[in-house]
Amino acid sequence: MDMFPKYVKKEDEDKTFTVSFQYPPDPENKDKVEEVPGDDATQKVKAGEAAKAPKPPEIEGWKFKKWDSDFSNVTDDMVVLAEYQKPGQYIFKAPKDPEKPDDL
Repeated sequence: MDMFPKYVKKEDEDKTFTVSFQYPPDPENKDKVEEVPGDDATQKVKAGEAAKAPKPPEIEGWKFKKWDSDFSNVTDDMVVLAEYQKPGQYIFKAPKDPEKPDDL
C-alpha cells in the first residue's frame, strides 16, 4: 500500500522514463562513476511507478550507505548514484528542535 498518492501529469500518463543506477568504483572520487553491473542497472519505468533498486556493488573497504535519490515515483529520466561510507564512519544529524531530540 502506498503512503502517498502518485501525481502524474495527464500528458505523461502513457510515458516511460529511463532510470540508470550508477556507482563510484572509488568512493573518494565521485567524479568518475560507472553503471551498476547487471541487467537491472538501467530500467524503463512507467510514469508514476517505482524503479527497483539493483544490488549495489561491493567495494573493498567501503560499505553501501544508500541510493542518493528517491525512485519510488518516477516522473522523468534520472540517474541514481550509490553512496558509500567507510565502516565505522558515522554521520550525525542535529535535531531540528533541541526540545524534541527524536525529531530529525
